[in-house]
Amino acid sequence: MLEKEIPEHLKSTYNLLTKAFPNGVTESQYLHILGILYEHMSNRNLSEIVSLYKIKVLA
Repeated sequence: MLEKEIPEHLKSTYNLLTKAFPNGVTESQYLHILGILYEHMSNRNLSEIVSLYKIKVLA
């Protein structure tokens, strides 16, 4: 995804996720990430960041 397509208010979260998990996440990590982000983001922003990051759940 191009940097300009990421809304300004989500850039820091997007950058954090892509640097921390460049190859995707396990299902367990995914659930923990959602739990952590849920406490700090609105449902709308959370769903947007998940779709922007295109979280890949690894088997």
